[in-house]
Amino acid sequence: MTLRALLKYRKMNNKILITGSNGFIGHHLVKTLISKGFELHCLLRETSTPLANGGKITNHYYDGSYEDINRIVKISRPFIVIHLATYFINEHEPTDIENLIQSNIMFGVQLLESMKENKIKLLLNFGTMWQHFNNNSYEPKNLYSATKQSFIDIIYYYTLVNNINCLTL
Repeated sequence: MTLRALLKYRKMNNKILITGSNGFIGHHLVKTLISKGFELHCLLRETSTPLANGGKITNHYYDGSYEDINRIVKISRPFIVIHLATYFINEHEPTDIENLIQSNIMFGVQLLESMKENKIKLLLNFGTMWQHFNNNSYEPKNLYSATKQSFIDIIYYYTLVNNINCLTL
């Protein structure tokens, strides 16, 4: 989905729910979307620091539960969810596994389930080039990239069963 396509949807509903707004890409994307007049709702971990926004962003803090994420999706009523949030670690230790699964799979599944329940049909997801090591169609470089691919496989289920349209970049 291009920015031009997003601008067409703005006429119906200009609300976007974005995860990962504190990251490098998220920070720049938020600035661009604000400049184009979108109403942004940022979904943040309870420990995250929100972007300075001058009142143009509504920040929602997520406690890790499905009920909380569903409450946030109901409040924000976006026409699209942009999912940038991730937990990156190049070489994991056994103590990293829970955070990798929670952040890169569980959080996304909760988000998809809430999108289904609230009839939100558009998702822009971000993968990683590390899913395609050596330019292969799928060759994970590390456990992080394997969790990103696992989430894409789950997205596929939601596109088939719940008609959620997704583009993964």
